Amino acid sequence: MEFELNLTADRAVVRESLKGVLWCIFFHRLFGPIAPSSHEFMGVTYPVASNLPDVDSLFDQKIDQLIKKDFGSADSLRQPKVGQLLISFHKNPSKIKKKSSWFGHLKDDVSQETTVWESWRINVNCRPVPPESLSADTSSVHDRGVQSSRQSFEETLMTIYGKMDASKDHIPPITTLDVSPFPYEIEIDPKSPKKPPPPPDDESWGNYIKKMLD
Repeated sequence: MEFELNLTADRAVVRESLKGVLWCIFFHRLFGPIAPSSHEFMGVTYPVASNLPDVDSLFDQKIDQLIKKDFGSADSLRQPKVGQLLISFHKNPSKIKKKSSWFGHLKDDVSQETTVWESWRINVNCRPVPPESLSADTSSVHDRGVQSSRQSFEETLMTIYGKMDASKDHIPPITTLDVSPFPYEIEIDPKSPKKPPPPPDDESWGNYIKKMLD
C-alpha cells in the first residue's frame, strides 16, 4: 500500500505528522496486549500504545534519519523534496534469530525464507512556500501551509483506517501472545526509486499552494 503525505517545509510538522502515521499503522498491527492511548497533532487525534516506549523511540530515530538524509534543515527548504519510508511486516517468525535490539525490529540475520505479508510505502513530499510569496506576510503564509499539511495528515490517517478495515484476510495466523507476533522493518529510502514531487504546474501542486495563499 502506498500513499502521499504532502507537508509544508517545517521540521516539527514533518516529524509529528510521520509519528502519527507510524503509530496509526503499528497500533493496528501489533496484535498483542497493549495499553491503548491517544495523542493529538494539529487537532487530529491518533492512537498510540503507551506501554511501548521502545517502539516510540524507534519511530523518533527513523524519522530523524529521514529528515537528516532527505530534507536537511526542513524548516528552511526552498525547493520541493521527497523522502520515503517503507514499513514491512514479515511472517515465518520462527526463522528469525533472536537478538537484543529494538522490540520486534528485524536485524541483518533475518532468514531469506521469511516473506512480507504487508507493506506500507509513505511518500513524504516536503513542499516549501514558492519564492514569489516570500514577500507576503510570512507568518500568515506559514500558518496556511500548516493547515494544508493538517488536511493531508488527516486524510492520510483516514486512508490508513479505511485500508485496515477493508483488508484483513491476508493477516497470517497469530500463534503467540507477544505484542508484536510478526517481525517488522522500517526502511529509509528503500532501493526502489522514489517518486519525484509533482512539477510546479501539476494540479496537486497548484491546489496545495492555492490553499496557502487564498
